[in-house]
Amino acid sequence: LDIAAVNGPTSVVVSGDTETVEEFAEKWSAQGRRTSRLTVSHAFHSALMEPMLAEFAKTVEPMTFAEPRIPVVPAMAGADPTTPDYWIRQVRETVRFADGVRQLTEHGVTRFVEVGPDGVLCAMTRQSGATGTFAPVLRRDRDEVRTAWVALGRMWAVGADVDWTAAIPAHGRQVTLPTYAFQRDRYWPEPANTTPAPAPAEAPGESRFWAAVERQDATEIASTLRLTAPPEALAEVLPALSSWRRQSQQHAAVNNWRYRVEWTPVTTPAATLDGTWLLVTETGDDNSTDIEDALRTAGADVLPLTIDATHPDRRQLATQLAAAASDNLRGVVHPAGHQAELAVALTLVQALGDAELTTPLWTLTRGAVAIDATDHITRAEHARLWGFGQAVALEHPHRWGGLIDLPADGHHDLTQLAAALRGDTEEDQLALRNGRLHARRLVRADRPDPAAPAWTPSRPGTVLVTGGTGALGASVARWLAERGVSHLLLTSRRGTQAPGADELIAELRTLGAHATITHCDVADRNAVTELLTAVPADRPLIGIVHAAGVAQSGPVATTQLTDITKITDGKMLGATHLDELTEGADLELFVVFSSIAATWGSGGQALYAAGNAYLDALAERRANHNLAATSVAWGPWADAGMAVTGEAEEFLRRRGLAPLDPSLAIAALAQAIDAGETNLTVADVDWTRFTPAFTSSRPSPLLRELPEATNALAPTDPPTEEEADTGLRARLATLNTPERLAELTEVIRSALVVVLRYAAHEQIDSTRPFQNLGFDSLTAVEFRDLLARQCGTPLPSTIVFDYPTPAALADHLHATLPGADPATDIEPLIGALDTLEAAMADSPPDGLSKARVTVRLQAFLDKWTTDQPAAENTATDRIQAADDDELISLIRDQLGDGARE
Repeated sequence: LDIAAVNGPTSVVVSGDTETVEEFAEKWSAQGRRTSRLTVSHAFHSALMEPMLAEFAKTVEPMTFAEPRIPVVPAMAGADPTTPDYWIRQVRETVRFADGVRQLTEHGVTRFVEVGPDGVLCAMTRQSGATGTFAPVLRRDRDEVRTAWVALGRMWAVGADVDWTAAIPAHGRQVTLPTYAFQRDRYWPEPANTTPAPAPAEAPGESRFWAAVERQDATEIASTLRLTAPPEALAEVLPALSSWRRQSQQHAAVNNWRYRVEWTPVTTPAATLDGTWLLVTETGDDNSTDIEDALRTAGADVLPLTIDATHPDRRQLATQLAAAASDNLRGVVHPAGHQAELAVALTLVQALGDAELTTPLWTLTRGAVAIDATDHITRAEHARLWGFGQAVALEHPHRWGGLIDLPADGHHDLTQLAAALRGDTEEDQLALRNGRLHARRLVRADRPDPAAPAWTPSRPGTVLVTGGTGALGASVARWLAERGVSHLLLTSRRGTQAPGADELIAELRTLGAHATITHCDVADRNAVTELLTAVPADRPLIGIVHAAGVAQSGPVATTQLTDITKITDGKMLGATHLDELTEGADLELFVVFSSIAATWGSGGQALYAAGNAYLDALAERRANHNLAATSVAWGPWADAGMAVTGEAEEFLRRRGLAPLDPSLAIAALAQAIDAGETNLTVADVDWTRFTPAFTSSRPSPLLRELPEATNALAPTDPPTEEEADTGLRARLATLNTPERLAELTEVIRSALVVVLRYAAHEQIDSTRPFQNLGFDSLTAVEFRDLLARQCGTPLPSTIVFDYPTPAALADHLHATLPGADPATDIEPLIGALDTLEAAMADSPPDGLSKARVTVRLQAFLDKWTTDQPAAENTATDRIQAADDDELISLIRDQLGDGARE
C-alpha cells in the first residue's frame, strides 16, 4: 500500500492492490473515519505502476519541455517540470498538493483561481490552511458563463489585473452606471426577533383603585388614597379620570392588532433567462415593448400571446396556452393593461388551470404601489391585481409566480426583472424602482401617541356613512355622534326599510346627532351625485366613511366574470365616485374600510381582495395629494359585518384569527384617525396558529420581518425516544408488507376522522384525494401534527400535497418507517436498464458524455454490490476527492487514445 496523495491535513489518498486497499478502508471506517473509493483505471502513484515506467520513459524522454510562462509549483518535492524525469516520477510518486499550497502561502499568495470542473481544489486549499480569495471558474450544476464571470469579478475586486478587453466579446453591450455609485444598505440595528412582552399584571391594590374609578366611587378612592379631604372633592375629576382609564385600556388592547406594509431593498446580481417565456399582453396595450426587450436581452426566447381585453374567452385561451406548452417553457409573464382588467387576470388564471400548466404566472403592474414617501401611486386600478394575485397564490401555489410593480411611465432600467422572474430573490411581491428591486413586508405599526389630540369636527356639518345601517356602519355612526358630528347621512341598499333603522336613528339622537337614512347604490354614479346634492347647505359635507361592501366565498376556478361586478363594484366604484365627486370639497375625513384579504391574501376571496386593495391604493393616492385619507384593512369583526358568530367564529379562531370586539375595533379606528394614518391593518392574529397554515403550501416572504410569524415556523427539536414511542413502530415491526399498509391506512383514517370531524364509523376512500375530503391549509397542518405524533417522526406540512391520497401516503410511510420488507420486484429496474441501453444504442454519446455516464453507472454498481450506506460512497464524493491526474486518467481511459491528441 502506498500513499498516493496528501491533499490536506484531513485528506489522504492511498493506492495499491484492491484487497489491501479495502482492508485498510474497512479498518478506518470502523474507527469512524470517512472513506471513499475513487473510480480509476489503474492504481496510480503506487508500486503497481512501476512495470510501465520504462516504456513510459521511452515515450517522454524524446520530448522537449520549455520553461512555463506562468510559474509552476511542482506537486513533488525538488522536482523540475521542465525535465522528462518529473513526468515519469509523477506516475509513481506521491502527489503532495498540501505541500504545494504551503509553498504558495509562504510566498504570500492570497488569490487562488481553480481551472477545473468544480471547486474541489479550492476546498482542499482552504483545508491546507490557506487564506484569501478563492474563485473556481466552473461549478457543477451552475451556469458556466456566469460562473466564469463571477470568478473574474471576484479576482478584480481584490486587486488582481484582469484584461477585460480580452474577456468581453466584441459584441458586448455597454450599460449605464447608476447615478449613485454606492449600494444603499441598512446599517441600523434590527429589532430583536421576539414577540411583544405582555403588559405586567396590576397589583391588587391598584386593581381596586381603578375599579373604584370606573364605578366613580369617591368614598372608596378617598379611602384607598388615605385622603383627609371629603370624598366630594374628587367629584369633578372622577369622570375625566374614568374616561382616561377606559381609553388607556382600549389603546393597550388594540396596540398589538396594528400592522402596516413597508418595502425593503433586495440585493441580487443581474441574471439571465433561458428557455421560452410566454408574454401574455392585452389588446390595445402598447406599453409592453420594454418588457419584451428586457426578456430578450436577458436571454429568453419570447413567445407573444394576446388576449382580447374586452371579451376574454376562457376556452379559447386555454387552447392557445396548451398549444404553447413545451418542456422548454419556463414561465408566463402578464403585463397588466392600462386599466388592469380583472376579467383578463381571472380568465388567464383559469385558462392556465384548464390547460394543466403549472408554469409560474408573473403579473406585472405599473404604479400600483409606493415603496416610500418619495414614491407615488399613479394607477390605483392596477393595485386590484395585488389583492387578486395574493389570493391566487394561496389557492394555486404551484401556478402562481408573483407580482412585480414597475414605474408607471418613462424608460427605466429593467435589468433586475430577469432575477425576479427566475426566482433568484425568493420573493413573490416586488417593486422595481430606479433599477433596484424592493420586497413587500408586513411589520408592526408604531404605537400612536396617546396624548395626540382627538379628532372632532371643526364645524357643524354632515358625515356620510355608506353601509350605514349595517353592523359596521352603525358602530361608526355611534362613534361619530360621540365625537360631535351634528348630522349623519347613512346610506344602504334598503334605506329606511333596513332592519333596526328606526332604533338607530333614535339612539343617535340621544347621542346628540341628527341622522338621515336613505337608499343609495354607491356603484351608480348618478345616484351618488343626487345623494351629495341633497346634503343640507347649512350642514355641508365634512366627511365620508365608506363601509359598504359585498363579501365573497368561492374559489377562483369557479368564479364567473359576472361575479366581478357583483363583488367589486360596491367597493371600488363607490369609493371612486365619492373621491371624484367631492373634488374641491373641504373634507376632514375620508375613511374607507378595507380587509386583511388585501394585505396578505385570502383563499376563496380573490375578487373581494382585489376590491379592497384598490381602496388601500386610493387612500394612499389621496394622501399624496394632501387630501384626507384613511384606509383600515380589518380583520373579522365579532357580532358585526359578515356574521362572525357560532361556527364561523370557531372556524376563524382555529386558524388564528380572533374576531374583533366592535368597541375595541372602533377604538383602533379612532387611533388611526387621530394620528392621521393613511394605511393600517387591524387584526387580532395568533401567529403560532395562523402562520403554519398560511404557509403550508407556499412560503410567504411577506411575513419574514414579523418576529411572531418567523418564530412560528422555526424548526422544532425532533421527538425524544420516549415521545417517539407511540407503539406504532413496535406493531409495524411484527407485520408483513400488506399488514403494514393496512395498519398505516387505519392510522391515517383515524387522524382524518379527528381533523375533519368525520363520524367515527364513516368510511373513507383511500384513493380519494385529500383535497376532495375537505382539506384546507389549516387542516393540512393539523393532520400533519397528529400523524407525526403517531409515527414518532417529523413530517412536512406539505405532506397531503406531496402524497395526495391516503393510499399514496400509506405507501410513503411504509417505505420510510423502520421495518419495511426489502423490495423483491426488480422488473421496473430491469425495464429502466433496458430503456437506458436502447437510448445509448440509438444516440451514442460523445466521449466526454460517455465518461460521465460510466462514472455514474460504476458508482451505482458499487452501491448495489456492497452493504455500505449509499451516502458514504457516491460518485460525487469520488470525483471531489480525486486529484487532477486521477480525473484525467479516468477520462482518458474512457475516451481512448483520442483524448491524448
